[in-house]
Amino acid sequence: MRDIGYVGEDIAADYLSSRGYKIIARNFTRRCGEIDIIAEENLPDKKVLAFVEVKYYKEDSLRDLHLAIDARKKRKIVRTAERYLWETKQNDSYVRFDAVLITAVPQKVELIKDAFRADDGR
Repeated sequence: MRDIGYVGEDIAADYLSSRGYKIIARNFTRRCGEIDIIAEENLPDKKVLAFVEVKYYKEDSLRDLHLAIDARKKRKIVRTAERYLWETKQNDSYVRFDAVLITAVPQKVELIKDAFRADDGR
């Protein structure tokens, strides 16, 4: 099952890179949770550190974002992002939580910027 997740993460990383994101880390894992992809996006007015959750589905079933990433998962991602920021001493970074939803057949990739906020589901 984990191999399927890696396939989705590879697709998402390639997709983000093709849109100018710089991949900083993949599968950042701590006791509090895991972040699939940490990427940097350079916007004209600021640099954004994006914590990206990847959801990969075999069939054409791009799901509603609220079903794909529930409140419990959001809390884990936020806690893990806080841990990453603390470990890397990035207190002044503009942070965003994005999601990439992928279906394999037919292949569709959807990037949802600012998919949720740190205070969602708390």
